[in-house]
Amino acid sequence: MRQRARSLLWRAGQLLLIALPVALLGLAGAMYLWQVKLAVEESLPPALRDYARRQAQLDVQVERVSLGWNRILLTYPEVRTLSGERLLRARYLEVRLPADGAPLTIELDRPEVWLQRDRQGVWNIDPLLRQPRPPEPTPFTFRVRAQGGTLYFDDLLPDAPVRATLWAQEFTLSQPRIGQAITLRGVSDALGAVQARALSDGKRWLIEIDAAQVQGARFKPYLPRTEFDLAQATGQVSAQIVYAPDQPLQVQGVAQGVAQGATYRRKPLPWREAAFALAFTESHIGGVVNTRDGSLRVQGVVDWSGRAVQVDAQVQVAGDDAAALWRLLRDDPPRVQGRYHAQLRIQGALDNLQAQGTVALAQVRTPPGRLAQPPRSRRLRGRATAAARAVCRVRRAHGAGQAVAGHAPRHARTAPVRAGESPAPAARARPTRGATQRRGRCVAAGLRTP
Repeated sequence: MRQRARSLLWRAGQLLLIALPVALLGLAGAMYLWQVKLAVEESLPPALRDYARRQAQLDVQVERVSLGWNRILLTYPEVRTLSGERLLRARYLEVRLPADGAPLTIELDRPEVWLQRDRQGVWNIDPLLRQPRPPEPTPFTFRVRAQGGTLYFDDLLPDAPVRATLWAQEFTLSQPRIGQAITLRGVSDALGAVQARALSDGKRWLIEIDAAQVQGARFKPYLPRTEFDLAQATGQVSAQIVYAPDQPLQVQGVAQGVAQGATYRRKPLPWREAAFALAFTESHIGGVVNTRDGSLRVQGVVDWSGRAVQVDAQVQVAGDDAAALWRLLRDDPPRVQGRYHAQLRIQGALDNLQAQGTVALAQVRTPPGRLAQPPRSRRLRGRATAAARAVCRVRRAHGAGQAVAGHAPRHARTAPVRAGESPAPAARARPTRGATQRRGRCVAAGLRTP
């Protein structure tokens, strides 16, 4: 028994003499590897910065790089242009190596992205766009995911800078070998709730965008300045964009919403609010604009695919104050009053529009006096230029007056006259058929009666 115990102690001593050096060597090796790991982690940030400067003309700064068994963690990465403009910043960027059939995965936590154009028209992402692309896409599978990100958009080129912010709740970019797929879901202060999807075969892109509440006033600086203006236009927009190298950009979509505060030559229009439903492409836009009470309805198409902008529209307007429309178009005292109703067809180039239609007016003021139109009298039919406005001065034969909107009513002999004028004899007499010449000219702009 005692002999056996001595044998066991002897063997344990021998194993201890062997294991202790091995353990010390293993510990020393682990410490050495740890020191190597720390040295590599310390050397990676400057190496990454030098590589980005040479290859991508970008300034990449990382506070710390941590190496794991199957992942690389970059703490507080920040990407800037060589001139110092920020492009990307995140709390951390984690790279997970492929394992168990999963592709290379890159995850960003609360990234912030800046997209900016200066007053010279140069985008801050131009260094990335100028990078030479390979003739053929590289077969490589990876996936990029981001949560809680923010996109800051600043365009300083227009006269009034355009700024918008998008808070991305979810962003995913996947590349199964060659093609790419992108999904985005978030909220913007200029677009409302946003959902975007994009597909690519390596060269071409198909992009679909849905925005729930687009604030049109935020993008007014992109539109040409005209005499017509809107204070606000809010609505839903769905668009599809097709991009191909060396090909014109293809855009098509629909929009519907409400426009408010329309003005013409800085004068408010009688219709303070109108609903619109539009369809658009990269070369034209068309649809319907109408008010709730039906006092305004515009349906037409604007096409800018040619050299000149072409317009083809049908307009219906009605109201109780014709003088308001007169003051909107002219600066002299109104010559029309009361209710009005008009139907016009407007066609032609934007700088040379032609109009044709019918107009009904309640009262027209003429040199002899005011000519009132009965409710059932005939409406004016004629042609007009774009500035024509349904009020005409009638040439009179035999001294009798006639309203432009049709034959003079039988009670025209009792029509009131302007202050300081005496009633014309013809105005007191009952007009007879043919007593008035029917051809006249438009006071506003060349309107001719048949």
